[in-house]
Amino acid sequence: MVEFLLDDARRSALGEDDPVKMAIGALHHGRAVLKTAVADGGITDESWVAGLRGWFESFVEGLASGPPALRSEQLAALARAGVVSFVGPDPKFGVDRKSAVFTASSPWVAGPPATARTMVEALAPGNRVSANDSPVLEQAALRRAGAAQAHDDRRRCTDRVHRP
Repeated sequence: MVEFLLDDARRSALGEDDPVKMAIGALHHGRAVLKTAVADGGITDESWVAGLRGWFESFVEGLASGPPALRSEQLAALARAGVVSFVGPDPKFGVDRKSAVFTASSPWVAGPPATARTMVEALAPGNRVSANDSPVLEQAALRRAGAAQAHDDRRRCTDRVHRP
């Protein structure tokens, strides 16, 4: 994981000279163009559900999102120092009350669950109002105030946060 983080930071520093980062940038730009087409009603419902929402959006989001290179380097340094560790994909979290520790494991990584007295969940939240776990939105404060609204996928609209 540390080598992956450092390689990603190195590639980011290369900017347009790195073919991987250029491809990711092109996909990110394509996503923005497609969102405009959706907002303008330029694609069919079937394409919206099966194509854009079905696989393209999450594929590009997974590639085009991420921390700045400096944060990747800092996380790698914390891992090398033994301050943080990585669980793996599809993590499952729990609490061992008897030992007073958090537990975390991944079905993709062999071995016993990791344990810690402190756990930081650092996954970026989803960008859909209706599928979030933000305490602010869960309390419906923004929804009640009319500042956030989830739009029905059948209307080919993306979730939007309205700004006054």
